[in-house]
Amino acid sequence: MAGTDRYVLALDLGSSLGWALSQGSKIINSGIYDLKAEAKRSFGSDHRAAKKLAFQEFLNKFVMVHEVVFEDIRGLDRYGDTFFLYNLIGDLEMFCFGSKKPMGKIHSMTLKKGFTGSGKASKEDMCEQAHSMGWKGGKHGTARDNDEADAIALLVVHSRNQRREVSF
Repeated sequence: MAGTDRYVLALDLGSSLGWALSQGSKIINSGIYDLKAEAKRSFGSDHRAAKKLAFQEFLNKFVMVHEVVFEDIRGLDRYGDTFFLYNLIGDLEMFCFGSKKPMGKIHSMTLKKGFTGSGKASKEDMCEQAHSMGWKGGKHGTARDNDEADAIALLVVHSRNQRREVSF
């Protein structure tokens, strides 16, 4: 398949799900998907199972993607968060495996270093770097919508790892 036709979905997993979509060398869309709010809206509950169903509905909007990349989570210290995130990863694996999509992950320090030059970059640093590339979301000088900025970073670093570049 030609590189210009290839869709890649990047996900910063969590209850506030950052996502970004590229087609070829262009970042064509990005945003925040609030799993808790969507679970309440769609299923009348923010129970973990309702959030998982909301996540599955979200993924089904992206059947056209050819590849998925997400931020690798390690070292979370709260059991509930860790359990929920690993459940999302399991759902993501099923989505990718069932539709024969490659799935990759990038460790958070590798992501920060590849995007900002520092493996210890702050949320504000990640947002500022995304803004310098042309991201219109968030608010300059803040970490607002940092999950979306992280998803953009995932697309950029993943593409560089494959000797390609993406931009707005």
